[in-house]
Amino acid sequence: MPRKAGVERQNSPAPGRRPRSAPRLASAGVADLRAWRIRIAPMFGAVGCLIWVPFLLWVFETAFGVDLYALSPGIVYIFIASGVGCLGLMLLLIRWAKHPCRARLARYLENSAAGRSIAKAQRFLDEVSAFAREA
Repeated sequence: MPRKAGVERQNSPAPGRRPRSAPRLASAGVADLRAWRIRIAPMFGAVGCLIWVPFLLWVFETAFGVDLYALSPGIVYIFIASGVGCLGLMLLLIRWAKHPCRARLARYLENSAAGRSIAKAQRFLDEVSAFAREA
């Protein structure tokens, strides 16, 4: 697109070069992704505590032809109770870890929820920004 006379591009690098703010923008994106993964991880944990019950019922139905609920509903109720217990323990652990004296445990849980790939990407972007500052 042709430029109008007298209008200069602001904050644009020379042709073929990336803007200096690119590592900061990417770092902000990684930070947003990390925050999203930390926020969404308990939801995946809650689903994981409960989803195995219908999955197990389906496996028994398809693999063995046994309707476990019709055969013994008490066992299914025990499965559901253990799923709810798992959910309760998970929520209790998250709440317990948020106490200020357990900051190390909370940091560990956040790092494990964010994942190693996010930490590696953040370290890489930190190295790129350090290199850009040196140059």
